Amino acid sequence: MALNLATRITLARLILAPAFVTAAAYHRYRVAVVLFVIAGLTDALDGMVARALNQRTRTGAVLDVLADKFLLSSAFIVLCLVPGTVRVPVWLTILVFSRDILIILVIFALFVITGRRDFAPSKLGKATTLVQIVYVTWVLAANAVGLAPGPLVWLRWITGGITVASGLGYMTSITRQAAAHTGEAAAPPQ
Repeated sequence: MALNLATRITLARLILAPAFVTAAAYHRYRVAVVLFVIAGLTDALDGMVARALNQRTRTGAVLDVLADKFLLSSAFIVLCLVPGTVRVPVWLTILVFSRDILIILVIFALFVITGRRDFAPSKLGKATTLVQIVYVTWVLAANAVGLAPGPLVWLRWITGGITVASGLGYMTSITRQAAAHTGEAAAPPQ
């Protein structure tokens, strides 16, 4: 299978994630922040390239979601568990993981119920990813150059709030889509 440019950019994000985690785990926060920012930029770039060059594929869409989940989940785990000046709180890491597991379960359930294989992320879901990237970047920068952790308190709560809102949004979406599909299946032919 030949990979288009957009998919290659997404794969670069998958490859950068372990390098980023390794740098952060060994307290190489300056390297980690650079790798994380580059990986975060690939998230915007792959979508722009896919739209501009008409390179949208199902494989690319699935890899994009997996790359996002892998990068952000890895970031929250390493910044929660590895001692540093500024750490991600356990409760926020649990929220992020719970939302990601919820999304995977929702996609699976929707596939089982409706047979749908294409799942577009919601605007709130995209905003959540962006806020999580900003939060992780700030934590890394705080550790790398000694930024004051003060702004992290409000950014932490914003990240937690939008993560919960997005998870609830996906639950509402699956409930509606499943109910609509079930209603269609139960209706007698006319």
